[in-house]
Amino acid sequence: MKERRRIPGLWACAAVLLTLSVAAPAALVLEDTNSQVRIDPNSDAGMYDWTVEGVGQLARQWFWVRVGDTAPEQGIHTLSAPLITLSDTNPFDDSRNDTAHLVYESITAGLRVEVNLGLDGGPLGTGTSDIGETISLRNISGAAMVLHFFQYTDLDLGGDASDDTLRVFLDGANGFNRLEQLDAGSAWMSETVASITPDHYEVGEATGMLARLNDGAPILLADTVGPYTGNAAAILQWTFALNDQQEVVISKDKHITPEPGMMALLAAGVPLLLRRRGRR
Repeated sequence: MKERRRIPGLWACAAVLLTLSVAAPAALVLEDTNSQVRIDPNSDAGMYDWTVEGVGQLARQWFWVRVGDTAPEQGIHTLSAPLITLSDTNPFDDSRNDTAHLVYESITAGLRVEVNLGLDGGPLGTGTSDIGETISLRNISGAAMVLHFFQYTDLDLGGDASDDTLRVFLDGANGFNRLEQLDAGSAWMSETVASITPDHYEVGEATGMLARLNDGAPILLADTVGPYTGNAAAILQWTFALNDQQEVVISKDKHITPEPGMMALLAAGVPLLLRRRGRR
Protein backbone atom coordinates (compact mmCIF):
# COMPACT_ATOMS: atom_id res chain seq x y z
CA MET A 1 0.00 0.00 0.00
CA LYS A 2 1.25 3.48 -0.79
CA GLU A 3 2.61 5.68 1.98
CA ARG A 4 0.28 8.42 3.19
CA ARG A 5 1.61 11.94 3.77
CA ARG A 6 0.78 12.94 7.35
CA ILE A 7 0.98 16.39 8.93
CA PRO A 8 0.93 16.21 12.76
CA GLY A 9 -1.88 18.15 14.35
CA LEU A 10 -3.51 19.22 11.09
CA TRP A 11 -3.90 15.55 10.12
CA ALA A 12 -5.66 14.64 13.35
CA CYS A 13 -7.93 17.68 13.16
CA ALA A 14 -8.92 17.05 9.56
CA ALA A 15 -9.56 13.35 10.19
CA VAL A 16 -11.96 14.22 13.03
CA LEU A 17 -13.80 16.79 10.93
CA LEU A 18 -14.17 14.39 8.02
CA THR A 19 -15.43 11.44 10.07
CA LEU A 20 -19.19 10.94 9.81
CA SER A 21 -21.45 8.65 11.81
CA VAL A 22 -24.49 7.97 9.68
CA ALA A 23 -27.68 5.97 9.70
CA ALA A 24 -27.68 2.89 7.48
CA PRO A 25 -28.38 3.96 3.86
CA ALA A 26 -29.01 1.59 0.99
CA ALA A 27 -25.39 1.84 -0.13
CA LEU A 28 -22.15 3.20 1.25
CA VAL A 29 -19.58 4.54 -1.20
CA LEU A 30 -15.82 4.56 -0.64
CA GLU A 31 -13.53 6.33 -3.10
CA ASP A 32 -9.77 6.72 -3.42
CA THR A 33 -7.77 7.84 -6.48
CA ASN A 34 -8.58 5.26 -9.22
CA SER A 35 -11.01 3.09 -7.21
CA GLN A 36 -14.52 2.96 -5.83
CA VAL A 37 -16.25 0.48 -3.50
CA ARG A 38 -19.98 0.13 -2.79
CA ILE A 39 -21.34 -1.61 0.31
CA ASP A 40 -24.88 -2.58 1.26
CA PRO A 41 -24.58 -3.04 5.06
CA ASN A 42 -28.18 -4.23 5.44
CA SER A 43 -28.20 -7.39 3.31
CA ASP A 44 -25.93 -10.27 2.35
CA ALA A 45 -24.90 -8.31 -0.76
CA GLY A 46 -22.39 -6.68 1.57
CA MET A 47 -19.49 -5.26 -0.43
CA TYR A 48 -20.95 -5.67 -3.91
CA ASP A 49 -18.82 -3.48 -6.16
CA TRP A 50 -15.10 -2.73 -6.43
CA THR A 51 -14.36 -0.63 -9.48
CA VAL A 52 -10.76 0.01 -10.54
CA GLU A 53 -10.01 2.34 -13.46
CA GLY A 54 -13.69 2.17 -14.43
CA VAL A 55 -13.79 -1.66 -14.53
CA GLY A 56 -15.96 -3.59 -12.05
CA GLN A 57 -14.01 -6.37 -10.32
CA LEU A 58 -16.34 -7.70 -7.60
CA ALA A 59 -19.81 -9.27 -7.52
CA ARG A 60 -20.06 -9.83 -3.75
CA GLN A 61 -18.14 -10.24 -0.52
CA TRP A 62 -19.78 -10.58 2.87
CA PHE A 63 -19.58 -12.29 6.24
CA TRP A 64 -21.61 -14.94 8.07
CA VAL A 65 -21.43 -16.27 11.64
CA ARG A 66 -22.55 -19.46 13.38
CA VAL A 67 -22.64 -20.00 17.14
CA GLY A 68 -22.11 -23.68 17.90
CA ASP A 69 -21.85 -26.54 15.43
CA THR A 70 -25.49 -27.33 14.63
CA ALA A 71 -27.17 -23.98 14.05
CA PRO A 72 -27.31 -22.51 10.54
CA GLU A 73 -25.08 -19.62 9.51
CA GLN A 74 -26.49 -16.11 9.47
CA GLY A 75 -25.24 -13.01 7.72
CA ILE A 76 -23.82 -10.48 10.16
CA HIS A 77 -26.42 -7.98 8.91
CA THR A 78 -29.09 -10.12 10.64
CA LEU A 79 -27.57 -9.43 14.08
CA SER A 80 -28.74 -5.81 14.19
CA ALA A 81 -28.99 -2.63 12.21
CA PRO A 82 -25.39 -1.46 11.75
CA LEU A 83 -23.78 1.54 13.39
CA ILE A 84 -21.81 3.12 10.55
CA THR A 85 -18.86 5.48 10.57
CA LEU A 86 -17.42 6.76 7.29
CA SER A 87 -14.12 8.57 7.24
CA ASP A 88 -11.45 9.97 4.95
CA THR A 89 -8.06 8.78 6.18
CA ASN A 90 -6.15 10.91 3.67
CA PRO A 91 -8.12 14.20 3.56
CA PHE A 92 -5.24 16.12 2.02
CA ASP A 93 -5.38 13.86 -1.06
CA ASP A 94 -8.98 13.99 -2.24
CA SER A 95 -11.46 14.66 0.63
CA ARG A 96 -13.52 11.54 -0.18
CA ASN A 97 -14.52 8.84 2.30
CA ASP A 98 -12.27 5.80 1.87
CA THR A 99 -12.97 3.87 5.08
CA ALA A 100 -16.13 2.30 6.53
CA HIS A 101 -16.45 1.07 10.11
CA LEU A 102 -19.54 -1.10 10.72
CA VAL A 103 -20.72 -2.39 14.10
CA TYR A 104 -23.34 -5.15 14.53
CA GLU A 105 -24.36 -6.27 18.02
CA SER A 106 -26.95 -8.79 19.20
CA ILE A 107 -27.63 -9.57 22.86
CA THR A 108 -29.75 -12.53 21.74
CA ALA A 109 -26.89 -14.03 19.73
CA GLY A 110 -24.37 -12.91 22.35
CA LEU A 111 -22.11 -11.43 19.70
CA ARG A 112 -20.60 -8.10 18.67
CA VAL A 113 -19.00 -7.84 15.21
CA GLU A 114 -17.01 -4.86 13.99
CA VAL A 115 -15.90 -4.62 10.36
CA ASN A 116 -13.41 -2.04 9.14
CA LEU A 117 -12.94 -1.74 5.35
CA GLY A 118 -10.30 0.64 4.00
CA LEU A 119 -9.89 1.38 0.29
CA ASP A 120 -6.43 2.35 -0.96
CA GLY A 121 -6.53 3.05 -4.69
CA GLY A 122 -3.45 3.13 -6.86
CA PRO A 123 -2.24 6.01 -9.03
CA LEU A 124 -4.38 6.67 -12.10
CA GLY A 125 -3.43 4.45 -15.00
CA THR A 126 -1.82 1.67 -12.94
CA GLY A 127 -4.84 -0.62 -12.59
CA THR A 128 -3.89 -1.36 -8.98
CA SER A 129 -6.07 -1.15 -5.89
CA ASP A 130 -6.09 -2.46 -2.32
CA ILE A 131 -8.69 -3.13 0.36
CA GLY A 132 -7.56 -3.65 3.94
CA GLU A 133 -10.05 -5.46 6.19
CA THR A 134 -10.17 -5.88 9.96
CA ILE A 135 -12.92 -7.90 11.62
CA SER A 136 -13.31 -7.95 15.41
CA LEU A 137 -15.48 -10.63 17.01
CA ARG A 138 -16.47 -10.34 20.70
CA ASN A 139 -18.41 -12.80 22.83
CA ILE A 140 -20.96 -10.83 24.88
CA SER A 141 -23.16 -13.81 25.80
CA GLY A 142 -22.13 -14.17 29.44
CA ALA A 143 -20.83 -17.70 28.82
CA ALA A 144 -18.25 -19.53 26.72
CA MET A 145 -19.11 -20.16 23.06
CA VAL A 146 -17.77 -21.82 19.94
CA LEU A 147 -17.97 -19.29 17.13
CA HIS A 148 -17.60 -19.98 13.41
CA PHE A 149 -16.95 -17.02 11.12
CA PHE A 150 -17.27 -17.21 7.33
CA GLN A 151 -16.27 -15.02 4.42
CA TYR A 152 -17.83 -15.45 0.98
CA THR A 153 -15.96 -13.83 -1.93
CA ASP A 154 -17.12 -13.71 -5.55
CA LEU A 155 -14.72 -11.62 -7.64
CA ASP A 156 -15.53 -11.03 -11.31
CA LEU A 157 -12.16 -9.76 -12.47
CA GLY A 158 -12.31 -7.63 -15.60
CA GLY A 159 -16.09 -7.39 -15.17
CA ASP A 160 -16.55 -10.93 -16.51
CA ALA A 161 -17.70 -13.83 -14.32
CA SER A 162 -17.06 -16.66 -16.75
CA ASP A 163 -13.31 -16.95 -17.20
CA ASP A 164 -11.59 -16.43 -13.84
CA THR A 165 -9.32 -19.05 -12.27
CA LEU A 166 -9.34 -19.19 -8.46
CA ARG A 167 -7.25 -21.23 -6.06
CA VAL A 168 -6.09 -21.48 -2.46
CA PHE A 169 -2.35 -21.68 -1.79
CA LEU A 170 -1.18 -23.63 1.25
CA ASP A 171 2.00 -23.25 3.27
CA GLY A 172 2.97 -26.76 4.35
CA ALA A 173 1.96 -27.59 7.90
CA ASN A 174 0.80 -23.99 8.44
CA GLY A 175 -2.24 -24.44 6.19
CA PHE A 176 -3.83 -21.48 4.42
CA ASN A 177 -1.36 -19.06 2.88
CA ARG A 178 -3.33 -16.94 0.39
CA LEU A 179 -6.19 -16.83 -2.09
CA GLU A 180 -5.40 -15.94 -5.72
CA GLN A 181 -7.64 -15.26 -8.68
CA LEU A 182 -6.60 -14.56 -12.28
CA ASP A 183 -8.45 -13.27 -15.31
CA ALA A 184 -5.99 -13.78 -18.18
CA GLY A 185 -5.32 -10.58 -20.07
CA SER A 186 -7.12 -8.50 -17.44
CA ALA A 187 -6.46 -8.60 -13.70
CA TRP A 188 -4.92 -10.59 -10.87
CA MET A 189 -6.02 -10.60 -7.22
CA SER A 190 -4.24 -11.84 -4.12
CA GLU A 191 -5.81 -12.02 -0.66
CA THR A 192 -3.51 -12.52 2.31
CA VAL A 193 -4.34 -12.86 6.00
CA ALA A 194 -2.04 -10.99 8.39
CA SER A 195 -3.53 -12.34 11.61
CA ILE A 196 -5.45 -15.55 12.34
CA THR A 197 -5.55 -17.63 9.17
CA PRO A 198 -8.71 -19.59 8.32
CA ASP A 199 -8.88 -23.25 9.32
CA HIS A 200 -11.22 -24.32 6.49
CA TYR A 201 -11.78 -23.18 2.91
CA GLU A 202 -13.43 -24.18 -0.34
CA VAL A 203 -13.43 -22.90 -3.93
CA GLY A 204 -16.10 -23.63 -6.50
CA GLU A 205 -19.06 -22.30 -8.46
CA ALA A 206 -20.31 -19.02 -7.02
CA THR A 207 -24.10 -19.42 -7.03
CA GLY A 208 -24.12 -22.86 -5.43
CA MET A 209 -21.66 -21.88 -2.72
CA LEU A 210 -23.67 -18.82 -1.74
CA ALA A 211 -26.84 -20.92 -1.57
CA ARG A 212 -25.17 -23.26 0.93
CA LEU A 213 -24.55 -20.36 3.31
CA ASN A 214 -28.24 -19.45 3.22
CA ASP A 215 -29.95 -22.85 3.13
CA GLY A 216 -30.75 -23.08 6.86
CA ALA A 217 -28.26 -25.90 7.54
CA PRO A 218 -24.71 -25.69 8.90
CA ILE A 219 -22.19 -25.64 6.08
CA LEU A 220 -19.30 -28.12 5.97
CA LEU A 221 -16.42 -26.95 3.81
CA ALA A 222 -14.46 -29.50 1.79
CA ASP A 223 -11.01 -27.83 2.06
CA THR A 224 -10.66 -27.88 -1.73
CA VAL A 225 -7.90 -25.65 -3.08
CA GLY A 226 -8.76 -25.63 -6.80
CA PRO A 227 -7.90 -24.33 -9.26
CA TYR A 228 -11.49 -23.68 -10.30
CA THR A 229 -12.17 -21.86 -13.59
CA GLY A 230 -15.51 -20.22 -14.35
CA ASN A 231 -17.85 -18.17 -12.18
CA ALA A 232 -15.57 -18.82 -9.22
CA ALA A 233 -16.05 -18.05 -5.54
CA ALA A 234 -14.40 -18.96 -2.26
CA ILE A 235 -15.61 -19.47 1.30
CA LEU A 236 -13.14 -19.12 4.15
CA GLN A 237 -13.96 -20.29 7.69
CA TRP A 238 -12.47 -19.43 11.08
CA THR A 239 -13.37 -21.30 14.29
CA PHE A 240 -12.89 -19.83 17.77
CA ALA A 241 -13.55 -21.00 21.33
CA LEU A 242 -14.30 -17.71 23.12
CA ASN A 243 -14.84 -17.03 26.79
CA ASP A 244 -17.29 -14.32 27.82
CA GLN A 245 -16.01 -10.87 26.74
CA GLN A 246 -13.11 -12.42 24.82
CA GLU A 247 -12.37 -10.80 21.47
CA VAL A 248 -10.44 -11.97 18.41
CA VAL A 249 -9.30 -9.84 15.48
CA ILE A 250 -8.88 -11.04 11.88
CA SER A 251 -6.76 -8.82 9.67
CA LYS A 252 -6.74 -9.31 5.88
CA ASP A 253 -5.75 -7.56 2.68
CA LYS A 254 -6.95 -7.82 -0.92
CA HIS A 255 -4.81 -6.47 -3.75
CA ILE A 256 -5.77 -6.14 -7.42
CA THR A 257 -3.25 -5.45 -10.15
CA PRO A 258 -3.08 -6.04 -13.91
CA GLU A 259 -2.30 -9.71 -14.57
CA PRO A 260 1.40 -10.51 -15.18
CA GLY A 261 1.23 -10.25 -18.98
CA MET A 262 -0.31 -6.79 -18.77
CA MET A 263 2.23 -5.76 -16.12
CA ALA A 264 5.07 -6.66 -18.49
CA LEU A 265 3.56 -4.46 -21.19
CA LEU A 266 3.11 -1.58 -18.78
CA ALA A 267 6.74 -1.92 -17.66
CA ALA A 268 7.80 -1.74 -21.30
CA GLY A 269 5.80 1.45 -21.76
CA VAL A 270 3.07 -0.03 -23.95
CA PRO A 271 -0.25 1.80 -23.38
CA LEU A 272 -3.19 -0.40 -22.46
CA LEU A 273 -6.88 0.38 -22.89
CA LEU A 274 -8.88 -0.68 -19.85
CA ARG A 275 -12.41 -1.42 -20.99
CA ARG A 276 -15.58 -2.21 -19.08
CA ARG A 277 -16.98 -5.64 -19.86
CA GLY A 278 -20.54 -6.72 -19.22
CA ARG A 279 -21.38 -7.96 -15.75
CA ARG A 280 -23.42 -11.11 -15.28
